[in-house]
Order: sequence, then C-alpha cells, then structure tokens
Amino acid sequence: MRQQGSTLTLAGNGEEHWKLTRPLSQHAALIEAACFGATLQEAARHKLEADMLDAGGIGSITTCLSQAALAGLASFSQQLLEQLTLLIAQENQFAEMGQALEVLYALWRLDEISGMQGAQILQTTLCAAIDRTLWLCESNGRPDEKEFHAHLHSWQALCHILRDLHSGVNLSGVSLSAAVALLERRSQAIHAPALDRGAVLGALMRLEHPNASAEAALTMLAQLSPAQSGEALHGLLALARHQLACQPAFIAGFSSHLNQLSDADFTNALPDLRAAMAWLPPRERGTLAHQVLEHYQLAQLPVSALQMPLHCPPQAIAHHQQLEQQALASLQHWGVFHV
Repeated sequence: MRQQGSTLTLAGNGEEHWKLTRPLSQHAALIEAACFGATLQEAARHKLEADMLDAGGIGSITTCLSQAALAGLASFSQQLLEQLTLLIAQENQFAEMGQALEVLYALWRLDEISGMQGAQILQTTLCAAIDRTLWLCESNGRPDEKEFHAHLHSWQALCHILRDLHSGVNLSGVSLSAAVALLERRSQAIHAPALDRGAVLGALMRLEHPNASAEAALTMLAQLSPAQSGEALHGLLALARHQLACQPAFIAGFSSHLNQLSDADFTNALPDLRAAMAWLPPRERGTLAHQVLEHYQLAQLPVSALQMPLHCPPQAIAHHQQLEQQALASLQHWGVFHV
C-alpha cells in the first residue's frame, strides 16, 4: 500500500513511501483484477483502457494517462488511440482544455523516467487535444466568472505549446502555420469576446508575428468599449506581459486611452483594469510603476508612491471623485462656485 507520494508522475521530488501488508481485501482485489488480465501489467493496462473509454471528458482521460505514467505503461492498442481521438473531439468546454494540455504536453516532452516521453498514446491524445482547443477557441461564448481563469489558462497552455513549436520542437500532426492563421483570423473577429481578442493578440506577440505589436494592441483597445477594454487587457497581459508591460510606447498609448475616458466609463472599467494588472509579478509591477512615473515626468518620486495600499477600494475613490465633480459642476451652474 502506498502511504505517501505524488499522484502525478512529474510532481514532487519522486519520493514515495510504501507499506507491505496482507489484508483480507487483497485477495478479493487480485481476483477482481484477474478479470482484466493474467498479469499485473496487463490487468492495469486493460483497467486503464476501460476507464479512459468511460471517461466523462478530457480531464478524466488526462487523469488516466497520468496513472498510466505512474504505472510505467506507455503502450496501448491502436483501437484505443482511435477511440480516444473521437472522445476528445466531443469535448465542448474550452476552459477544460488548459489543464489537460499542460499535463499531456509535460508527459510527452519530459517524462523520461516512466517511459512516457514521446509515447504514441500521448502524441495522439496531445494532437487531438490541440486540434480540439483550436476548434473551441473560435466560439463566441463569453466565459462566466467561474470559468474566467480556467479560460485564460487554456489560452496560456495553447500558446506555450505553439511557442515551443515555433522554436523548433517537432510534433507531427500539428500544423503551426494553420494554427497561426486561425489566430490571425480570430484576432480580427469583431464579434469575438474581448478577453479572447486580447489573448489571441498576446499569443501572436509571443509567436513574434509581424503584425502583432504594441501599436496593434493599442488599436484594438481603442476599438473596444470601456467596459470591454479591461477584459482585453486581461488577455493581453496573461499571454504577453513581457512584451507589453514595460514597453514605453504601450504605456504612453494606454495612458492616453485612459485619459480619453469619461469619469463614468473609467469608474466602470477600473475593476477589470486593476484585475488585469494582477498578472504582473511584483518585480514587473515595480518596473511598470517606474515607467509610468517617467512617462508623467515624475521620476523623482519613489516607485512605492504608485504601489501604496489604499484604505478603501479604488473604484470607491473614483466614484466619490465623480460625485465631487458633479457637485462642483452644480455649484458652478448656480454661480455659487467659480473655477
């Protein structure tokens, strides 16, 4: 009986703790396992095959493949490979693809210890998962709040794989040029959710696409409503924060974009804009603050001036500033106050 150890073959430090026992249930378990095969290896393989075919989605299939890696089982029947391809093609949730892509790709590339590195079953399921992810990313459905980060995780996992293919990793069965063409088309889809448009443009930046630049990002943000710009910035920074967050041209252009918003629009967009900035780690956030101070010619101020915690939510401050402006406008209208 295994008392301690990771449930994923690539997680942890590889240390496991086992205890040898002979409980009465062991005999029943062995008799039950004999229905799947004459040896432990064959029984485990056939049991995992049955579990994969009964899986309720790509997440369950990925879990079974992780268990196969722990058991050192890398070879499966061709019939199973064909059936798994069909099962993955039935997945209808883009948000479910991120974790699966991450695990499958890591096993296919890195799991040399268990013998799963480059295994045919992983290559087949990985190619099918990438193909399905590319198909699902063209959906115009906006993710709800619960799926928001899982949705972005799927974009990140897909972008990571495409970036490696762009750098020379060979994965037969996946066409990088076709994937890039799809991303180009998606970035121009005006009916696509703002989150997806931002993520697609960020992915193209990571892939060093000639038409994906800070100027293209600013153009896209200018085309969106204030309520949508925060979501688009989410996608951009989640996928291409290194390419954007510390680039003076983007900071200057985005600052100009914010200055053109009315007080009401800025107040409505502020929560999403702040949430998008949460993708920046502390050091990058400090670099961004320094760039902002330089843009406004306030470089003499410490970076902490833009990073101090506030005593109340920023959107509340913006809302009360808006009320103050309205009150001053009313006083000026009645001649009580003059600017």
